[in-house]
This record gives sequence, C-alpha cells and structure tokens, in this order.
Amino acid sequence: MPCGTLLTAADVRASAARLEAADAVLLQLQQPRAAVLEGLRTAARAGALVVADGAPPDGDVREQLLAHADVLRADAAETAALVGRDPGDDVASTVEAARELCSDGPGLVALAAGRGENVVAWDGGHVVMPPLDGPVADPTGAGDAFTAALAAGLLHGRAHEETAWWASAAAVLAVGTVGGRPSFDLAAVQERAARARVDAG
Repeated sequence: MPCGTLLTAADVRASAARLEAADAVLLQLQQPRAAVLEGLRTAARAGALVVADGAPPDGDVREQLLAHADVLRADAAETAALVGRDPGDDVASTVEAARELCSDGPGLVALAAGRGENVVAWDGGHVVMPPLDGPVADPTGAGDAFTAALAAGLLHGRAHEETAWWASAAAVLAVGTVGGRPSFDLAAVQERAARARVDAG
C-alpha cells in the first residue's frame, strides 16, 4: 500500500474521541505497528469490543494484540504468523491453533481453515463453519463481512455459535454483490444464518 494511505499513530490519536465512544473498534493489522498499538490501547481503555483482523508485524504487537483483543480473525497465512506454524488445509490443526490463541487472551478466535471452512473457537468450545452456498458476483469483501458480523453478533448478545453462523451468512451475502460493499440488512443475515443451520442439520 502507498505510505500516504496508511494510518499513523497521530491519526489514531486525532480520532480518539470517536474510538472511545464506539461500542466496537475493528482493527486491520496490515496498518503500521504504531497505529495498531495506539488503536488497541485506545479501544481497550475505553471498554469497546476490540476486533482485530490479520496478523501482527512483530512479537511486541502480537503480545499487545492478545492482551487487548476480544475477537481475532485471521486467514491461513496470518494464522501461521500468529502461532508459528502452518496448519495448512488440516481443519483439526486449525482448531488446535484457534484454541491456543483463545488461551492467550481473545474471547473469540476465527481462523480460515481447509477448503473454505472457518473455525470459530471460544473458551470451552468451537464450531467448524462450512462454506455456505450462494451466488458469487465478486469475492471481494467476504472476509471483512465475516469479521464485521462477528462483532455484530457479540454486540447483540448472541451466543458464540450463533455469532459464527451470522458471520458465515454475512460472508455469502457479501460475495453476491459486486464491489464488496453490500448494504446489509440484519434481518437478511439472520434469515440466511437460520436457513444454513437447518440445512446443516
């Protein structure tokens, strides 16, 4: 990414009032370390739900991430960076990695696994989410929609497993729209999630 498009710690501090007023703060960990650290600390200090997406650039950020994040989402490559090994396409190894990360701090960990599945783990449980069927107009934004729906489910007081179904439903609805920026309707996400759970038996 061009340097001018990346956040700085000063940018985060300038937005501190908005972050402190938010119910949830979603952090993209591809941003520079100083901005990520400032965002983590500001959001956690304010008591917001802290949702982090990606892998930290170094060990210090990883330590702060695990200390402050409530939700952690990562793809396969990011998972390898987070746990120091590559689970590959093995779902059981991804479940093990998710449980390990949960034990280090985050209350909910979602990791891409296998061939389109997602492992969502929490203290005392996990679920392996199958890829949901649906039209694909543009794959852009599926991961972002998944992450945002995790936050939405928790903010609405849903159980972890139901939140995972919300996330999968949001992802499949996102890829049905060109451009990766669908206008989500909560009722549509809930309906798609409920239908998927029935289909899964």
